[in-house]
Amino acid sequence: MRDLLSRLELDTVVPLRSGESSHGALLLGARAAGKSLAEEDRDFLRSLASQAAAAFDNLRLTREWVEKQKIEKEMALAREIQSRLLPPASKAGISPASIFLVSRSTATTSTMFRAAMTDTGS
Repeated sequence: MRDLLSRLELDTVVPLRSGESSHGALLLGARAAGKSLAEEDRDFLRSLASQAAAAFDNLRLTREWVEKQKIEKEMALAREIQSRLLPPASKAGISPASIFLVSRSTATTSTMFRAAMTDTGS
């Protein structure tokens, strides 16, 4: 690893970590004056890396939340469609029974709907 850093003329590597997640690293070349970074500079870089990692986590969480909202909206629409497909329960002699299964795939949502109407003998 040190050979690679040397070939790339990198002097400092600061990992972008948040909890158990590793998002990458800040890679810095040698300073123009050839001096090493002061401890306060290293502290600043660690703080910057921590904030960047937190931003990556926030981005991931936001994407998950948006996806969850999308699924919930699709489920509400599916429930609405299902309720409109079933006959009114008030019809004499008919007792509706239904099974509603939603399957979620990467690009589409497919809905399987089965309804059985049974005669109640009225």
